[in-house]
Amino acid sequence: MIIIHGLGDSSDGWKFFADLLHRQEQFRHINVILPNAPVIPVTVCNGMPTSSWFDLTRFPIDHKVEEDPVTFWKSVDEIKQLVETEVKNGIPSNRIVVGGFSQGAALSLAVGATCNRTLAGIVALSGFCPVEKSLKDKVQTTNLNTPVFFGHGDRDPVVPIAAARHAVDVYKKAGLQNIEFKEYRGMEHSSSPEEMADLMRFLGQTIPQ
Repeated sequence: MIIIHGLGDSSDGWKFFADLLHRQEQFRHINVILPNAPVIPVTVCNGMPTSSWFDLTRFPIDHKVEEDPVTFWKSVDEIKQLVETEVKNGIPSNRIVVGGFSQGAALSLAVGATCNRTLAGIVALSGFCPVEKSLKDKVQTTNLNTPVFFGHGDRDPVVPIAAARHAVDVYKKAGLQNIEFKEYRGMEHSSSPEEMADLMRFLGQTIPQ
């Protein structure tokens, strides 16, 4: 499972998730890969160098704005290359889940819609789509039926629930037909025990032992 962190975070921020998985017998077979974003100037951080997969110009996220598509698609290609590396190492692509939080969720959805490898599943936690216009020319049909778990808090002040709902519509139109979208009452830009339980159920179904 490849887990992509969000803005200002690093791989260390998601080591807890690998530990959470590996405490359970049914998930000890899962190898967790935690890539790190490059450090780049980020507009929403007053131009300060920040670990970020692409530039963002405003908070809360405005789903009508195309955000830094050049860097976004470069990061998508880097995640796809991680998939290719695992395939070369003997892991079938249909045993690989790509997921992430916030910026990482935005990337995981785009990887799913544009990857020419069939994935086991796609996970988007507190995600959005900042590249609706440029997505249209890159879509592949490979993951038409690949299961997608998309979780989002209805009180998210950073990525409003409207942006998440819009992303679901965009990616369904792009060909990801098997999207499970769950809204969590009272949850902000974070996760919750309920969301984690739903994610564990999803993983148990998509990459069983």
